[in-house]
Amino acid sequence: LNKLIAYKPGQTAVYHPMLERKLVLKPLQVHPPDLPADFVTSAWEDGLRDAVRASYGCDGSIDSSRMNLEETYRTVETICRNHRQLELFDLLKEEVANHIFSIVKSVACREVEVSNVEEATAYLRLVQDAWKRHLRDLGLVRNIFLALDNFLTAAGGSFHTDEKDSSRTRKNLPIGLREMGLGMLKRDMCDSSYNKDSVIARACSCLLTCIEQDRSEGLSEESRWTLYGDVVVMIRSLDMYKEMFEGPFEKATNDYYEEESSSKIDILSTEEYLNYVEDVWKKERSLNDACKLHPHTWQDTDKILRDQLLVMHSASLTSKDRLLELMDAKPEPKIDATKTLLRFCETVHVTSELKSAWSYAIRRIGEDLMKKYLAYNTLAEGVGLIKDLLSLKETLDSMLSDTFEDSELTVAFRMSAKEAFEAFMNGCEQVNKPAHLLAKYCDDSIGSYVRNMKNALTAEEVEARMDSVMTLFRFISAKDIFEAHYKNDLGRRLLNAHTTRGTDEPLTDHSSYRGNEMEKLMLTKLRKECGGGFTSKLEGMYKDMDLSCGLNKEFAEKRKQQQEGNREEPQFEAMVLTSGIWPSYPQWPKNVPTLPSSISSLQQRFSQFYVSKHSGRTLTWMPSLGGAVVRYTTGTRSSVKDLVLSAGQAIVLTEVFNTDTSATAMKISEVTGLPMEEMRRIMFPIVYKVRILKRSSGGPEDKQVDPTETYSLSSDFQDKRRRIVVPQMAVRDEKAEVRVTESRVNEDRQFLLDAALVRIMKSKKTLSHNSLVAEALKECSATFTAEIGEVKKRTFARHIPEEVLVKLSQSNAMQRLESDGVTGKVHKLRVEGPSSWFLVTLRDVSTSSALLPSKLITGIGMRPPGRCTITLRPAADVGYLIDLMAVRDVLGEGLYYLVISRIVLSKAASLPVTSLMPMGLLGKGTFGAVKRVKLLHGGESEDMSVEMALKCVKKAKRGRALKILERERDLLKKVDHPCIVRQAATMQDEKYVYFLLECCAGGDLHSCMRRIGLFSFEAGKFVAGSVHSALHHLHESHRMIFRDLKPENLLVDTRGYIKLADFGTAKKFDKGAPSRTYSLVGTPHYMAPEVVLGLAYSYEYDYWSLGVILFECMFGPKPFGEEFHDSEHLQIFHTIACADQRPLSIKHLATPQLNEDERMLSQKTISAMLTYDPKARRGKVKQILEFGMMAGYDPARIWCRSFVSPLITALDNGT
Repeated sequence: LNKLIAYKPGQTAVYHPMLERKLVLKPLQVHPPDLPADFVTSAWEDGLRDAVRASYGCDGSIDSSRMNLEETYRTVETICRNHRQLELFDLLKEEVANHIFSIVKSVACREVEVSNVEEATAYLRLVQDAWKRHLRDLGLVRNIFLALDNFLTAAGGSFHTDEKDSSRTRKNLPIGLREMGLGMLKRDMCDSSYNKDSVIARACSCLLTCIEQDRSEGLSEESRWTLYGDVVVMIRSLDMYKEMFEGPFEKATNDYYEEESSSKIDILSTEEYLNYVEDVWKKERSLNDACKLHPHTWQDTDKILRDQLLVMHSASLTSKDRLLELMDAKPEPKIDATKTLLRFCETVHVTSELKSAWSYAIRRIGEDLMKKYLAYNTLAEGVGLIKDLLSLKETLDSMLSDTFEDSELTVAFRMSAKEAFEAFMNGCEQVNKPAHLLAKYCDDSIGSYVRNMKNALTAEEVEARMDSVMTLFRFISAKDIFEAHYKNDLGRRLLNAHTTRGTDEPLTDHSSYRGNEMEKLMLTKLRKECGGGFTSKLEGMYKDMDLSCGLNKEFAEKRKQQQEGNREEPQFEAMVLTSGIWPSYPQWPKNVPTLPSSISSLQQRFSQFYVSKHSGRTLTWMPSLGGAVVRYTTGTRSSVKDLVLSAGQAIVLTEVFNTDTSATAMKISEVTGLPMEEMRRIMFPIVYKVRILKRSSGGPEDKQVDPTETYSLSSDFQDKRRRIVVPQMAVRDEKAEVRVTESRVNEDRQFLLDAALVRIMKSKKTLSHNSLVAEALKECSATFTAEIGEVKKRTFARHIPEEVLVKLSQSNAMQRLESDGVTGKVHKLRVEGPSSWFLVTLRDVSTSSALLPSKLITGIGMRPPGRCTITLRPAADVGYLIDLMAVRDVLGEGLYYLVISRIVLSKAASLPVTSLMPMGLLGKGTFGAVKRVKLLHGGESEDMSVEMALKCVKKAKRGRALKILERERDLLKKVDHPCIVRQAATMQDEKYVYFLLECCAGGDLHSCMRRIGLFSFEAGKFVAGSVHSALHHLHESHRMIFRDLKPENLLVDTRGYIKLADFGTAKKFDKGAPSRTYSLVGTPHYMAPEVVLGLAYSYEYDYWSLGVILFECMFGPKPFGEEFHDSEHLQIFHTIACADQRPLSIKHLATPQLNEDERMLSQKTISAMLTYDPKARRGKVKQILEFGMMAGYDPARIWCRSFVSPLITALDNGT
């Protein structure tokens, strides 16, 4: 149809949007005949009134014999169609009001003791019955008068009236019958003429009494909560919820849990208290849902629970003993309770304190384990330390798994655990023991798999153990000790794999070794962690084994060619080991023992074969590491056994006991040439393990062998196995082997350190002593932790080439050094800050004439409080030593830390974001997360470990949010004031833009107000002075108006000092331009009248906001629009705009913290700031330091941090 509209004869149909039309179909208007003038009155008296009375007097059904409901409905519809609804509404309103009054009267006249739970419950049931009856009866009335209700709802309070009734306009006529009934019910229930308290007030009091009783007894009956829910629904329906119930409910909740938690925290264990908190949260949430409370109430309740159950006791919950109680619980740690504590601390932002306790608990547990195991008698006992450490690490990982919502916190706690492990593993007296035991644990794991005996580890289990070992390996500093012991064990395993293998097949391929894959996998992990240099010798050992297999294969083939058919000649295999790669082993004297002639001949032939292939090399034979397979036939020749023996054991059995059945130890030594000190290691396994020989005296515990004791063949020897592997005793005892290994490692360390020093000096040419020591320590840290004293002792020793020393002395490197911090030994101190407001001059007392060419500049452009002289004392030839305690004494505690924080902030601004270590989450806002960070390497002084704030904004959110932050950054480039948050730098990476700020970890002023309550006079004076100082600097020095001053934008640092933050809405006036603007900017409750009215405004706007803040701090409520929620902008604006008509009064506000004089001075200052006329306000603000609470107040006391903040005192006292 639309398209055809544009069609003309002879043309093609054309469609155009402008030609669209809409056809609206309206109902046929039939004008009913005029009704008689008394029709409404007659109809009301004849039947409509009876229908209303019947509705209120029945039990839910109307007696149809008395009236015809359809006829009644038609009558009402007829009246409404003839625009006579106002007359009918007046009659109905009067009748309904009478019936509602009769319902409420019975409840209003009932006496009740609200503190008695039984009476309170009974009264709530009366209120519930009245509410249900009202809903039922009014529902029946609405059904009868449905036509009237529809007309009222559709008209929205505006009705057509006849001319004769034109004066009866009703601006506030209810929208419908339901609202009419609720209005009448509200009026009667709020009427206190029948009792001292209204029905609604007593119902709220009874409700709070019953809820408190349920909380104290732990009740959660569904029937009771249904009762509470009905009463709450009534209160919300009557629009009395916020005024009569929400505030008292939240106060009662706060008071109850403040007292309850204080008693519980003292009598319950940590786990029990955490379970109590979880249970409270669940019950309160169930109560909130069952009682149909407003969602905003749950938000406030949740905040109250966090404050009273967690924040108030955060110091106790995050204490070191509490966390240690959970993590070191017996028989096993409380993992679930610890996870709960970590989650709770994240919700209330106290993870920084908890992280310190977390690190302490791990160190304590680790130190106890170290003390328990490091006094071991055998290595098998000591390996229990590694098992327990791995169990501890697994427990910690479980505690952090899926615990924090912020992944950065998980990383920070894992980093803290890593640092704790490193501290106790490397800080013990026997620093090399953990590395040794870790290597032994690897040996046990791989050895169990290789031996393949009952209950042996599978390949998957060994691989899992290797991953765990690498975790601990990263923590130990003595990695070279681990490498040395691991090399000893690896050599033993590789050699035993061939000398004691269970087959007679010739050795041709090393891959047949069962542990081959596991060994290579471990080497791969070590190479990936430490580099190829660390594993080069270990891999060389493997290479030797592979080459030896090839040599043996070639030698066997050559023997076949030369001695074909000779089956009597024994097999011969030799392992060629590269000296310097393998561990050092003790050797027997040359030409000892006396080898059998056949073996000696093969040994010479192999030497000739090897030299022919590798000219210039020599072989040194080590029979002490060799082995043999000897065939042993019992006396009856009914049994033949193959004995897998060491070379010494084989020589003893073949050379001695082939001819004699017994021999003394001395004779055995003389015949074989074996030294007596080796007799125990050779003979005891044959005597006590396989029992082939008998010993005439002594037992296996003997440490020495008597030369006269006799050994003889055992006639009782029996064994079902054909091939018997005789176990071997260690070449050295455990303690001796450890001493030898560590001694060798210490020698290697000296060579590594000397090489590092020479390499550094040759590359740098010119370097200071301290820098050389630092570089050497850094280079050696990959394998071991060098002692600073040892490094310094060897720095200018003979190992450094003489030409390097000459260059160093000629370059006078010490005089060219500059420090990047305020600690340590320096000659020139140059730490540049953004601008200057005081100057610290460093004097050289050794010359007492010239100043050192250095300065310390921080702060803002204000008058310096005087020059301070810091004394430096000479420190050898490396410059001067600055005493930080002296600096602190001169500047004062507060000012000293302000200086240090600015220095660290300036230093961090020049570094990449990767040099900042996250310490926890400060909060999340519209623009992104704000995290606490600190420098990864803050220096040797703990004072330099200052936390900063890092605001992180995703680049994907480029738009208004990022533009606001960039605008804020541009505004703050040149703003530097002790009472304004310092923004140091903007950084970025691939995903985020970062804004580096001062850290204010004390929260904001709003949270302080909730915790403190009403501020004392000194605290209010402190807030006013701090904010006035910041505003004065912005207005006068930078022509900048803040425009959003509120408690949430006033941050508190850890020392209780206030800093102005969030300049997203600030405006800077151009030089020469009028200092006026018209934008509607700010938070409703804190807006000035001229802003609300759209008039021009300037700097005086900020002081109006400050006056509102001070009123809240000193007197409690907001001065304008306290009864309205933040989202109700129009109502708040109306209250502020009419402030000149309703003068502000504080007579009704109690201020027990103020005396009369303090109250008067506070009122005077606040009234000056809340002057309605902006011009008059501007004049009073200029003289603000001359009268009222700020008279004679010196802002320099705040700038210099010369006193303890009153906010800290108030928070500590809980007042």
